[in-house]
Amino acid sequence: MFRQFRFRSFTLLFGLLGALLLMTAPAWGTGAINGIFGVRFGQTFNLAEALSTDTFTGHKVYEFSPSDQTPLFDRYYLSITPQTKRIYGICGVNSSATLERAKANYRQILDQMQQRYGQVESGLLSGIMNMFGLKRIHQGDHKIVISFREDSKKTYVIHYNDRLKEQAKIEEARQSDS
Repeated sequence: MFRQFRFRSFTLLFGLLGALLLMTAPAWGTGAINGIFGVRFGQTFNLAEALSTDTFTGHKVYEFSPSDQTPLFDRYYLSITPQTKRIYGICGVNSSATLERAKANYRQILDQMQQRYGQVESGLLSGIMNMFGLKRIHQGDHKIVISFREDSKKTYVIHYNDRLKEQAKIEEARQSDS
């Protein structure tokens, strides 16, 4: 009788833990965040292939022409580690002529990202991000930020790898020390 009680207690405990994990875990789509537009995180980028360079949030970005283009985006950018030239960020930009078209494109892009990678995060931080037009999907070291700017009628989708982004900071520090 004691064994039955102990077995049932463990079964109940593991069942509750499993349910709790399912309720608190992010809902992920079937796609792993490991790259987009035919580009993968960690691959090296040949600077000669850059169409142009720009600065975005204080970091140099490289415009490129992806092998896997989509009509939802009209410009594409990469962020790379400064010394090893490994890709840690991939961005697609959609520019629209009208605010109505921009909102429709944003909704379509957001829907596609959620279908492919899972639902955007919820909670206090996500609530604050939503106030600034930002949505985020998170899978381990990989994140997607979807941003919509009404003033410019642009939608940005930024895929990035935290581990490689930290590597970029280390390489930048080494360069400034030299």
